Amino acid sequence: MQLLRKIANTSGKSILMSTHDLDLALQLSDRLWLLQQGGPLTKGSPEDLLLQNAFQSMFQHKGVVFDNKTGLFQVEHAQHSSLAVKGHGFEYVLLRRALSRKGIRLEKSTGQEEIFIEVKNECMPIYQLFYEGDCIETSDSVEQIVSKIAALKPLMGDKKQLSIASI
Repeated sequence: MQLLRKIANTSGKSILMSTHDLDLALQLSDRLWLLQQGGPLTKGSPEDLLLQNAFQSMFQHKGVVFDNKTGLFQVEHAQHSSLAVKGHGFEYVLLRRALSRKGIRLEKSTGQEEIFIEVKNECMPIYQLFYEGDCIETSDSVEQIVSKIAALKPLMGDKKQLSIASI
């Protein structure tokens, strides 16, 4: 797509392309044509189409929402438990995304939770999983910590509250 963009710019010619990769189309196209089943042809610059909410109406499906401000799709995962959270940072964002896929909703921590994770943002991210006050897992891998949380769920019984703290 970058090569096509370069050819169009240097030759002064238009290139017509069909794609389902909306992210790249929004970044590289000067003009888009949106074809919606049973609806009219919508056309314009990516920016004008965003201002007109053309993508939101076109891609309105259960569980998937088009975020006009970022130009990205947001997937809404079914949530079955919650995880209390303190903190911020890129490592926290990645952990939150992984837990959301597992159906874990994030909430503000009260500091009284039985299970929590500390995210240490030093030279390298470190995730520490605590259960009943004891550190039972330390890892630099989001996948490993998320797997360990899934393994702890049977120990929790009916409790649905977890905690994550970031320092």
